[in-house]
Amino acid sequence: MFTVAITEKGGAQRQVTFDKAEVTIGRVQGNDIILPKGNVSKRHARIVLKDGRFIVVDLKSTNGTYVNGRKITSPLVVKSGDKVYVGDFILTLEESQNAQEPVDAPDDALGATGNPAAMEPPPMEAPPAPAPPPRAPSAAPPPLPFAPPPGAGGPPSNPQSGLSESDGIAEAAEPPTVDPEIKPALPPLDEDASSSVASIPSARIPLEREPAPPAFAPTGAPPALTSSGDPFGPSGRSIPDPVPPMPSNVPAERPSEPAFHQPPTAAKAKAPGGSSPPRGDGPGTAPTRGLAEPAPPVAPVGVSKTDRSALRAVMGHLASVFDTTVIEAGSLHDGERRASAKAAIGEVLTHLRTSGSIDVPSTKSIAEAAEREAVGLGALEALLADSAVREIIVEEPGRVMVDHGEGLRSTDLFFSSGQALRTIALRLVTQGGGHPRTEESVYEGTLPYGPKFTVILPPVAVRGPVIEIRRVSGAPSADDLVAEGMLNTEMVELLHRAILARRNILVFGPIGSGVTTVLGAVAGLIDQSQRIITVEDSPDLHLEHDHVISLAVGSRLGGASLANLVKQATTLRGDRLIVDDIRGPGLATILHEIVARPPGNLLGIHGQGGAPLEWLCSVAQGGATEGSPSELVAQAVHVLIEMGRDGDQTFVERISEVKPTKDGSPKASALFAYEKGAFATKGSPSFSG
Repeated sequence: MFTVAITEKGGAQRQVTFDKAEVTIGRVQGNDIILPKGNVSKRHARIVLKDGRFIVVDLKSTNGTYVNGRKITSPLVVKSGDKVYVGDFILTLEESQNAQEPVDAPDDALGATGNPAAMEPPPMEAPPAPAPPPRAPSAAPPPLPFAPPPGAGGPPSNPQSGLSESDGIAEAAEPPTVDPEIKPALPPLDEDASSSVASIPSARIPLEREPAPPAFAPTGAPPALTSSGDPFGPSGRSIPDPVPPMPSNVPAERPSEPAFHQPPTAAKAKAPGGSSPPRGDGPGTAPTRGLAEPAPPVAPVGVSKTDRSALRAVMGHLASVFDTTVIEAGSLHDGERRASAKAAIGEVLTHLRTSGSIDVPSTKSIAEAAEREAVGLGALEALLADSAVREIIVEEPGRVMVDHGEGLRSTDLFFSSGQALRTIALRLVTQGGGHPRTEESVYEGTLPYGPKFTVILPPVAVRGPVIEIRRVSGAPSADDLVAEGMLNTEMVELLHRAILARRNILVFGPIGSGVTTVLGAVAGLIDQSQRIITVEDSPDLHLEHDHVISLAVGSRLGGASLANLVKQATTLRGDRLIVDDIRGPGLATILHEIVARPPGNLLGIHGQGGAPLEWLCSVAQGGATEGSPSELVAQAVHVLIEMGRDGDQTFVERISEVKPTKDGSPKASALFAYEKGAFATKGSPSFSG
C-alpha cells in the first residue's frame, strides 16, 4: 500500500492511496490517476512498487516526465519525497507505514530496457563476501577493471523476482560517493529500449555487491582520472556515466557509402520550379566557389546496428580508465593523449570480445569511432574534413543531418550518448575560442579553419545539445546566382545600373529566403576601389573586396544593438554602408542613419508578408522620432528586391523602383517579376548607370 500526493500548479493538494503494486497516470479514463490537463498525455507514466522501491516510467509521453527537475528517459528509482512532474502536476510518493510486505508485480511486469540516464543505485552496506581463491601463477594476466558480463558471475539473484543493477533502473537521488574498488557493470547492449516497465526483466535490485578484483589500469591509461576542465560535470570518477539508449529513429542499417562521403551532384541548377539546390541566408549555403581544397580523406565512421551497441559499450567502459570529458582546445592536438586513448580502447575491445559482451566481425571501425569520440569531435571529424559539406545539424545523439548542396539529408552517423554529444559540443566552443560557463546555454563562434557553429545546450535545448555548423566561404557572385536560377542576366544589369547611380537598395524576405545571399551578390557589383563598411547581427557576409571593414554585433556584447552599431559605423569613412539581418527592432533608427548619409547603400531586412513597404512603414512607426514613417521609408529605399520561394528553390520574386508620392508615402513600380515560372520585364527604371 502506498500514497500519492498530487499537487496542481496553483491548486490544492490531494492524496490517493493504492493497495496494488502498479498504477498508471494519464489524462483519460482508464488510468489509476487521472490528470485532466492538455499537457498530460492519454497514457503518460507508470509507477511500480517493487521490493520496497518506487520505479517511475515514462510511457513515451508528448511532454515527458521529470523527476526532481530532470527528464527521465528510462525507468527511474525514486525515493519518498522525490518530486515527479507530469504536466502541471507534482506527485510525491509515500509508502504506508502499516503496509504489508510489498506486493510483487508479475514477473513479466519488468523487462529489459536501455541504459540508465542517471547513476546506478548506491550500494548498501553488507558483510564482505569471502575472498576469491588465490590465482595460480600460470593464470591469465590480471583482469581489466570491468565487471563480468551478464550471466558470467556476480551476486546471486533472488529466485523470486527483482531487478538487477544492470537492468537500466536508475536512482533519482544525488550520486553517492563511489568506492573506487567497485567497478561498473557492463552496460546493456539492447538497441531498442522500451519505455514500459513491462519490458524490464524480472530481477532483484541488489542490496549488496561482491567486492571487485583489484583495479588494473590498461597500458597507457592514467591510473586515476584528473580534472577534465568540463564545467558541467565532476571529474576524477572511477565509474563512467551510464550511456543512455539511442533514439528509436536511428536508421537500423547504413547504406553502402555514408551520405557525407558522397560528392554533391555536379549539375547545372535549374530555374525556379526545377530541382536546383536550395539556398539559405548564410555563406554556408553559398556555391562552393572559393572553398578550400579538400582535406586529406578521413575514413567515414558509419557503423551498423550491432556496431552502435558495441560503441556504446566501449565508451561506457572506457570512461572508467580514461578521461573522455576533457574539452580544452589543445587536447584535440595532444598526440600523447590520443595514443593513450587508442591503447585503452584496444584493451577495452579485447576484454569485451573475450567476455562475449560484443560480437562483431571486425573492431576497426568501432575503435576508430571510439577514438574520435574520446579525444576529438566524434562523428563531426569526417564531415568537417569534407569541403563538399555545406552544413551540419545535430539534433540529438542519433540524428545527424548534412547538406552537400542539395538540402539537408539524414546520415547514419551518431554519438554514443547525450553526454558524449555534450562534451563534443563544448569542445567546439573551446576550439572557437569560447569559455563554457554553467550559466550560458547558447554559444556562437568560428572554428580556426573557417566553419561557423552554433551550440545550444540544455535547459534551452529541451531534448539535449543541438549543434549547427556552416561552411564559411566567399559570397556568391551575381553570375553564380544566375547559374542557379535565382535571377537572370537582365536583372543583374539593372542592379548594376542602380549601384552606379548610387541608389539605396533593399533586399527583403523571410528568414531562409536568401536575403543575405542576394545582398552579398549585389555588393559584389560595387567597384573594387570603393571603401565598404558592413554591419551585421552575426558575421555572415564574406565579401571578396579590396576595401572592407566588417562589424558584427555578435552574441556577447551585453545590450549592444544593430542600430547602435550602425550609428558608430556612420562615423567611419566609407563609400558604401551595408547593413544586414535587420529584423524590426531599431529599424527607424537605421533608416534615419541611411537617409543622413550619401546614397548608394545596401540593406538586408528579414520580414514577413507580401507587402514589404507597408510592413516597413508599420515597423518604423514605433521608432520614428521626426516626420512620418512613410516619408522615412520613401527617402531611405530606392530599389526594392523581394525574395520568393518555389519548393526548395529560393529566387528573386520582384524588383521594384520606389518613389515618394505627393503625400510623401512610398510607391513601388515593378521592373521585373517572376510569373508563370519565368522572369518577366515589367517596366523601365528612371535612373541610368
